[in-house]
Amino acid sequence: MNFGDNGFGKRYIAYKDELGSILINYEFIRQFIGSINGFRNVLMTIQCAQKYNDRDLINLIMANSRLVFDDYMKSIRVFKGWFDETQKHITAFRDSQLN
Repeated sequence: MNFGDNGFGKRYIAYKDELGSILINYEFIRQFIGSINGFRNVLMTIQCAQKYNDRDLINLIMANSRLVFDDYMKSIRVFKGWFDETQKHITAFRDSQLN
């Protein structure tokens, strides 16, 4: 969160905790994008093997990509959880401002 002289965090310092819970963590984004890229790379490798009709290579890639797929699915679940929680925080924040 930007806390510089004219930053958003400085202007709304009273809401630091609330804002911190809805603003995304850059480390989380880095991991999320990394898992997406890893899974994409597996799919692209399979696609390349399909061009050459290399069934053995496709089977080998699929057999050895379970960890990449599991990491991808975990990151999707974590992102969905963060997104759902963020929506709840935003709704609560808006409701508190209307009262």
